[in-house]
Amino acid sequence: MSAIPNRPTSNRTSMSARDMALVGVAAMLAPLPATIIAALTDTRTLNGANLWLKPMHFELSIAIHLATLALLWPLLSQAWQASRTVRWSMQLAVFSNIVEVIYIAAKAAQGEASHFNQTSVLAFALYGLMGLGAVLIVLGSGLFGYALWRSPVPQGALQLHAGASLGLLLGSAMTLVLAGYMSQQHGHLVGGPQTDAFGLPFLGWATRGGDLRVPHFFATHGMQALPLAGLAADHVVGGRMRGLMPVMAVLYFAVVSALFAQALMGLPMVRL
Repeated sequence: MSAIPNRPTSNRTSMSARDMALVGVAAMLAPLPATIIAALTDTRTLNGANLWLKPMHFELSIAIHLATLALLWPLLSQAWQASRTVRWSMQLAVFSNIVEVIYIAAKAAQGEASHFNQTSVLAFALYGLMGLGAVLIVLGSGLFGYALWRSPVPQGALQLHAGASLGLLLGSAMTLVLAGYMSQQHGHLVGGPQTDAFGLPFLGWATRGGDLRVPHFFATHGMQALPLAGLAADHVVGGRMRGLMPVMAVLYFAVVSALFAQALMGLPMVRL
């Protein structure tokens, strides 16, 4: 017997989860031009990196993530689309994303770190609240992946359906583990110079030591990589090779695990 989502509600007076995701995309893209201008004109740095790179990364990453959920929305069954649980989790995720980016940008404007900031009781408490918000965001993505997995497979989209559900479920799980581990450290760098001054252009990843942001990035963006792989597979193999995307998911997990081990050993993904 398949799981049945909670009783659907009418969308006549409330926004759907897809609408909320699109609102979140707009909220992330709206300040992006100003953030780019700030990065080009503000010469201040924090631990060797431009102050505005982190807000820019988060605005782009969250916009891509929420756009992914909006694009995958048609794959959900009508019952899941009307589910209060899905709608509320999306509302909470979008709200948490907006608050998080505002906080990161505000700390950048002050010339202070938003992550790993323990300079005061208030900064430590706000960092903890930001972490709680991140957990809620990732759990919402996992719920979306579960809803996809329980929804019927649309005709002609077998690989996309599998890649999307596996990508969201696996990406959420890996992100929770890696982000949880990172939050318990004193920073994202392992071995090498404890500065971001030698990071890769734009990405900022360390080139002279390990960087926990690398496996975190690939874990989180597995939520896009596996659906894209599924979309491509539908055009190449179609409904044949039903086990293709589970194999791809295992391989993706292996890659992220290898990147995590590499970072823990103090080795950069790219050495310059």
